[in-house]
Amino acid sequence: MNFNLNKREFRDAIKLRYDWEIADLPAMCTCGDLFTVDHAMVCRHGGLIIQRHNEIRDLEAEMLRMVCTDVETEPVLQEITGEELNRGANKAPDARLDVHARGFWDRQNLRSSMFGCAIQTQIRIENCLRNRYSNYMKMRRRGNTAGGFWKWSKRHSHH
Repeated sequence: MNFNLNKREFRDAIKLRYDWEIADLPAMCTCGDLFTVDHAMVCRHGGLIIQRHNEIRDLEAEMLRMVCTDVETEPVLQEITGEELNRGANKAPDARLDVHARGFWDRQNLRSSMFGCAIQTQIRIENCLRNRYSNYMKMRRRGNTAGGFWKWSKRHSHH
């Protein structure tokens, strides 16, 4: 990981750390919303989500190289030839995986393992918990109260 910061990056990092105002921010984002530090962290137009994702992906690949063989970042997936995929699956001809490695599950390095990473913003996490709580309350209204919300939430967690 590269921790070398130029003067401006260092100044901005200090201001972010101590929640000080950053004076030279643009007023509007390229997506059309007001530009704030919080917005910059979650906007898909600004590139920070992609940068954070790529840093995690590269760290994951670096750690996998310590224990696995044939580690690749962003290999192209095989072409789709009539398979039925889940809704939301990436069907683009240049679809890529985050990390591929051999030897994660077996010592003979025969089986391929595929890894993906996702950046969860605070807003998305809060919406996810809100949806889980709403579903839990619907279950309670139907008479299913065994286990409590947190036990239910942990069992239905996708994180």
